[in-house]
Amino acid sequence: MKRLPILGLALLLGCGGANNNVVPPEDLVAGTWRFNYTNMGGSLQGLPVTCTPVTLDFSITQELFTFTGVQVGSGTITCSTAAGVVTNRAITQETITRGQIDGRRIVFRLGQIPGSHTADVGPTSISGVAQWVLTAGNVLLILNGQFSATRL
Repeated sequence: MKRLPILGLALLLGCGGANNNVVPPEDLVAGTWRFNYTNMGGSLQGLPVTCTPVTLDFSITQELFTFTGVQVGSGTITCSTAAGVVTNRAITQETITRGQIDGRRIVFRLGQIPGSHTADVGPTSISGVAQWVLTAGNVLLILNGQFSATRL
């Protein structure tokens, strides 16, 4: 009889507020995903910059709380101001690095494009925000926007 209260106490202590105790499914992000980046924009020398939507496919490998990925195929990002195109860049051989899983929240970076991603993962979709740092001419262009992904 004395074991039941101790077991209950152990269960309560193990259910703290941190999601680090929650083990994600082994296939939470593992697999092939199509990422769609939208509303990527910023400012360049005081002028608003808008970018066309970008689609990138990634094959993702997951460990328990971490993940990495490699790009499948290629994509292009084109950004402009009212004065014209400021960058038109092919995106190839990109990687996902430093991927961390906390419950259903993920954060990661890309290998070639500096910046960060934060998102929520569902069974078949990912949605979140992204920041990319590109060079346009010799000036840094910081782009912020949204992205979503669907399992292929």
